[in-house]
Amino acid sequence: MQPMVAFTAVLGLLILAVGLFGLAAPPRLGALVAQVRFTEGLRYLAAYARFLIAIILFFAAYQMRFGVAIQVLAVLTAIAGLVPLLVSMETLKQWFERASLWPASALRGSGAAAAALGAFLVFAAV
Repeated sequence: MQPMVAFTAVLGLLILAVGLFGLAAPPRLGALVAQVRFTEGLRYLAAYARFLIAIILFFAAYQMRFGVAIQVLAVLTAIAGLVPLLVSMETLKQWFERASLWPASALRGSGAAAAALGAFLVFAAV
């Protein structure tokens, strides 16, 4: 297995784990989100990490199943990397505060979506 494909599989497992956590314990996930304290350093780290993940996904897609779908995910991840850089810190903090107040059903829904995405990445990589 190529290193980029292995990275994609591990990334998929991490996303799957977070999704299952959201399904199993939505109040704890909300409390965890409420504890996030954004700083300028974390803002840039989040953006650069998303860009790095997008680049790896894009080039790993040629060696994986569903290559076009993985490339679309890579482009969406790159766009998601722009968001922390384009919005103000106050807006980011408001988004996290609102997300921590979501009802349990919404947190379960986001957990199910994350679990499905993680399972898809693992399936495409293995």
